[in-house]
Amino acid sequence: MRLVAGIPYETGDGDQVMLLENDLDTETGGFVGHVGRFLNSDDVGVWANDGAVIKSTKSRANADLIIEPFHDLLEGVFSKDRMCPHPSQWVKLYDLLPEDAQTETLIPPILGVWLSVSNQKKKEVLLTHIKAAAKHDALDSVREFLECLEDCQWVRIDEW
Repeated sequence: MRLVAGIPYETGDGDQVMLLENDLDTETGGFVGHVGRFLNSDDVGVWANDGAVIKSTKSRANADLIIEPFHDLLEGVFSKDRMCPHPSQWVKLYDLLPEDAQTETLIPPILGVWLSVSNQKKKEVLLTHIKAAAKHDALDSVREFLECLEDCQWVRIDEW
């Protein structure tokens, strides 16, 4: 969904925001992020297309500091037809998430459910883990972990 700048919207967390711009268009991750000003404060927020607030900050310049690393990470993660880390690596990634972030997301679809979960759903779950890491100030450790994975530690779409 593409939102329109200058129109107030409600985020998934129930906050009223005035959209400043759409950002983070990337075909690789299928992610659209939005930057807006919260109407009940002077904070600027960055949120996902599903309405989940990723991060709020005090200035538009700080929002750019949130957007760029997030965008770069998503492009790297979903490049080369990557779908998700191999299950053993995905569990390690999930363990890096703070407890609050873990309670907001699904556990990695591994073991008995691996074959019954679609490739698209696996990508979506990984994306929710990355968004939760950003929201809970764990994006740096998640980024470092994902960037250190070897190519052979990723599951590619054409493998399944």
